[in-house]
Amino acid sequence: MIKINLAPPTAKTQAAGGPGINLGIVFGALGVLLVVIVAAYGWMLSAEVGGLRREIEQSQAEIVRLTPIIAEASAIGARRRSWSAG
Repeated sequence: MIKINLAPPTAKTQAAGGPGINLGIVFGALGVLLVVIVAAYGWMLSAEVGGLRREIEQSQAEIVRLTPIIAEASAIGARRRSWSAG
């Protein structure tokens, strides 16, 4: 015969289970932590890109500044070679 118990659980059964962990709060906190980590990583990459762009601009300005000096040095080298050959 099947026994059906319609009475509420006893206090002993409830105490054994305890309040338990609310998985909604755990996964919500993990989600927030993940969003914070991704945002921090994106901010770090953005700062690195900005630094690299400034470095590229400085390098290009230096190239523009050094181009006439390199041309002059090449001309002097060509004159020396022509004098030593002649």
